[in-house]
Amino acid sequence: MEGNMDYFIKGHRWESINLSGFRVHSFVENNKSRYSGQSRMIQNSFWVIDYTLSDGMECRIGSPRKEFIRRPKNTAHLYAPMTKYWERVNSRKKVFHETWTTFQGGENTFLEKLTDNKFRYAVFHDPHEMLRPLFEEGAEIGYKAGDAGFWRAEAVLCKIIDVICNNSKKNRDNYYILEDIPSEKEKHGLAEDVEEYLKNNVNRQLSLHEISKALAMSVSKLTHSYSRIRGEAPIKTHSRLRLMQIKNMLLSGEPLKNIASQMGFCDIYHLSKFFKNMEGISPRAFTSLNRKKL
Repeated sequence: MEGNMDYFIKGHRWESINLSGFRVHSFVENNKSRYSGQSRMIQNSFWVIDYTLSDGMECRIGSPRKEFIRRPKNTAHLYAPMTKYWERVNSRKKVFHETWTTFQGGENTFLEKLTDNKFRYAVFHDPHEMLRPLFEEGAEIGYKAGDAGFWRAEAVLCKIIDVICNNSKKNRDNYYILEDIPSEKEKHGLAEDVEEYLKNNVNRQLSLHEISKALAMSVSKLTHSYSRIRGEAPIKTHSRLRLMQIKNMLLSGEPLKNIASQMGFCDIYHLSKFFKNMEGISPRAFTSLNRKKL
């Protein structure tokens, strides 16, 4: 079910699927209203990974005598079965946004090693938002497909565990940082995919959000991964490609009005401003200078 913009819950519990071994139980995304300061003990008989999509949550794990600790945005908590934990909202905001998945069979994976401690939990900071789109995808599958989406949800859960198992760098006891570590092949493929999209859209302006959505990755991953591989931001690459195209059109004698229209500028003024910021001289000065060279 979904509600208004301030409150919604969507997802699904696959209770009718009777399979042994590793399998997903549920995916849920919740944008809910909570009273600040309230807390309750939670203890499940299955594995849980929950993920905070906003700030304001605090938790304590293992014992009611422990202090509550802050849970920053984009943090995942992994709880083994029967782990005790408490949650509360410590924020003036009335709405808290989170998502989670529950499943069985985690003891047969690397998760057992990650939770091999007194209170059987692990915390993962996700600065590149590697997990966020996967949790959102799992909840969306459950909401739209219900029981029929079981195997797709199972595949999403496997991707989540793959990210946790292969990208976790230990920071301190029970705490890990998820690092975006693409293989050489993935690096090459990611950069090529981005550049192909930029070239195919050289005749219009693009935003990071538009590029990331088209390539099915977070803005954070797009920016950090591409910049690390190519040494510059994707928007800068796109601007360079646009500049090269404009130069070619100028040298072929295309009028400024036509260039502005074909390259997605509202008028000659905005085209000239872009060109001068990139090249240091106006389009007319560039044309005049290169005619003299010819």
